[in-house]
Amino acid sequence: MARKIPIRASRHALMAAALVTLTACAGATGGYWKLPGGMKDDYREAEAMAGRGQYEAALPTFRRLADDGYPQGNYELGRAYLNGWGVERDKAKAAEYLELATQKLSRRRGHAAFQLGTLYAEGDGVPRDPARAAELFRLALDTNKTVVPYDRAAYPLAELYEAGEGVPRDMEKARELYARAARTGDPDAHLRLARMDAGPEHASEAIRLLEMRAAQGETWAMTKLARLYEEGDIVPASQSDALAWRQKAAEAGHLQSRTDYGRRLVEGDGLETDPDRGLAMIRRSAEDGHAYAQSLLGRYYAKGTGIPRDPVQAFTWHERAAAQGQVGSTLYLARAYRDGEGVARDPAKARRLFETARDMGHDSADVDLGRMMIAQPTGPADLRQGIDILAAAAEQGDASSAATLGRLYDKGEALPRDDRKALRYYKIAAEAGDEKVYGEIGRLYMDGIGGQPPRPAEGMRWLDKAIAAGDTSARTEVGRAYLEGRGVDPAPAKAERLLGQAAADGDAYAMVLLGDAHREGMLPTADPRSAVRWYRKAADAGRADAMRRLADLYLDGEGVSPDADRAVDLLERASAQGDMAAKADLGRLYMAGERVAARPERGARLLREAARTGNPIAMRVLGQALLNGSGIAADLPAAERWLEQAVDNGDVPAMVTLASERISGKRLAKDEAEGVDLLRRAADRGHIYARTALANAYLEGVGGEKWPDRALALLRESAEQNHAYAKVVLGRLYLDGRVVEQDYQKGAEYLLEAARSGHSGALLTIAKAYLEVQGVASNEDAAILWLDRVLRTDNVDTINSLGNALAEAVEQRRVRRDSALGAAPG
Repeated sequence: MARKIPIRASRHALMAAALVTLTACAGATGGYWKLPGGMKDDYREAEAMAGRGQYEAALPTFRRLADDGYPQGNYELGRAYLNGWGVERDKAKAAEYLELATQKLSRRRGHAAFQLGTLYAEGDGVPRDPARAAELFRLALDTNKTVVPYDRAAYPLAELYEAGEGVPRDMEKARELYARAARTGDPDAHLRLARMDAGPEHASEAIRLLEMRAAQGETWAMTKLARLYEEGDIVPASQSDALAWRQKAAEAGHLQSRTDYGRRLVEGDGLETDPDRGLAMIRRSAEDGHAYAQSLLGRYYAKGTGIPRDPVQAFTWHERAAAQGQVGSTLYLARAYRDGEGVARDPAKARRLFETARDMGHDSADVDLGRMMIAQPTGPADLRQGIDILAAAAEQGDASSAATLGRLYDKGEALPRDDRKALRYYKIAAEAGDEKVYGEIGRLYMDGIGGQPPRPAEGMRWLDKAIAAGDTSARTEVGRAYLEGRGVDPAPAKAERLLGQAAADGDAYAMVLLGDAHREGMLPTADPRSAVRWYRKAADAGRADAMRRLADLYLDGEGVSPDADRAVDLLERASAQGDMAAKADLGRLYMAGERVAARPERGARLLREAARTGNPIAMRVLGQALLNGSGIAADLPAAERWLEQAVDNGDVPAMVTLASERISGKRLAKDEAEGVDLLRRAADRGHIYARTALANAYLEGVGGEKWPDRALALLRESAEQNHAYAKVVLGRLYLDGRVVEQDYQKGAEYLLEAARSGHSGALLTIAKAYLEVQGVASNEDAAILWLDRVLRTDNVDTINSLGNALAEAVEQRRVRRDSALGAAPG
């Protein structure tokens, strides 16, 4: 009856069971598998062919032996698949053949067990299994189970006992096994014994054996000697001896040593710099297929280290290295495709390569992938996933991820602005050693966090730390604080000195602030020409905001001769850098066609670009152009959408424009209540015209009941801020006498003040009122004719005369009224 094998039996048990049958019918003698005479001759001939590198010719013999159940054939096939001799390397298949070779007693059993044990110890081609590895190493060493014990197995078995992997930890057993390995002349075993304080003779013997192997041309011995002289625990440390051994290994053809020695020559690491010689060594290794050399050469081409910078060559060499599994080169390719560096920009390929590098275990790849998902999202999920990736890295102490999240929350880029979260992530980055965020933390404390009052003492403490760390921008922030009185008493002279120092150190933002200070008269030495000078310096340093400010000065002729062409050139440069405010300004100029040639299509395109990135001014100007059909075809639904978006982004003039349209209902859907609410929001934000328009709405009961008291309060507030239209409305109210007690004198005063500001409506109202008190019919045609006679010169004296005449007419009217009352019967 055939033997039944349990279904859950291990693979080893299955093989052992199969071998029972094989042993019964094959050529085993006393358990030892001995080749018959003819087969022995074939085997020796095949061995000789393999020794000459004629693996393909030897393999048929090995396969025939294996098929006939001889362990010698399985052993040779296992070695062939293990090393790729005549077949494609396949360590899983190698393990299968070696497993069969270990099941039968032969001269090859000990070595087969050692090689299979090494695969299990390293998890190479088979799942890592230290216990199985230990079992195989013990088999290789067992004199009762092998014809020729393989004593080199003592070393890896000692490592397992020392580490307690797969076997109980046993230092004494480990020491015994290292000693057994040392007796075979294994220098590594002598080194382990030396480190275990087993006797000084082991250190000297290890060095002797390594030097002997090195003299025989063994490059691994040369590199090990180099490391020992670098580490200095077995022999006295000696950088010169270490470099000498590395040089010998390099000259002997050891690719890693040649590459490393070349790197040292290029970078001057322990050697006198010789880039040409070093690069030649690295290139030779790279051309010989050494992946690290290819990656290193790519890095040097990318940075221009010892060789002219060449992004295309950098990409080429990194591509070759990445094909061999160099994770750093894979990451470089991802960044190259992302940035278009040395290759056409391809975000899809970049993302795939970032994912590959991440899966290969490169931490930075995950962070780069997160940043790319935030900067170039392909869908709503990308942004959230990117933030989660950076947040996880930040929580693990990654300073770069924490700083990136801090800036995103701080600037409101891709994320809603949240200064509390910005501070939290900046502090994580600071604790992880990023000194560059000190200044950002200081600035947040100076501005006030989460609606809380500023904490200037804490802010200055962080800014001082940033200055001590060499952060020029921190000095700029301190200068800005003294300039604007942010948390400290204003000190313009001190601010100018600090900003001047920062500007001298190359901080372009300090130059912009100095330009602003001179332009706005914030310094004792304020001068528009100095504003121009500082803006020019900042613009030359690449600051797009300085280009935009300088363009304003050229347009207005402030501190410089008016030059619209120069202004347009500056705005074009700033727009090319992605400055959305510059695109909005330039688009507005091209749409209006004032001071520059009208280019409505270009203007609309610029406005759309800026509007799509969230620039509220561009949204409003584009909406107004679409509303009015100014330069582009009118599109009322699109106009409404852009104006609403501008309002949602806090643009106050857009609130006023949309309010006007909602109240009138002529072009957009009528909604008086919404219109009044928009005017209220704009007025609350200090917009004077909105305040006056809101007052009119309250007077007329637009969107609800009339509120004359509120209207008068709003009008007086605007009039106190010298708003001419508010004065006109107040003047008319006092002349009319229905909302307030009629008072011609006060009405004349308000209208006269508005008229002095050049408000034509005020002049017309005065004229109509004057004609009325003179007994002339109060109509607009008569008033215009009269104005034409008395205001032909349109100067201040005429306006004053008109006001005095009106006051005199009012007084005459009062006298006539009093006389009539006195004459009336009792």
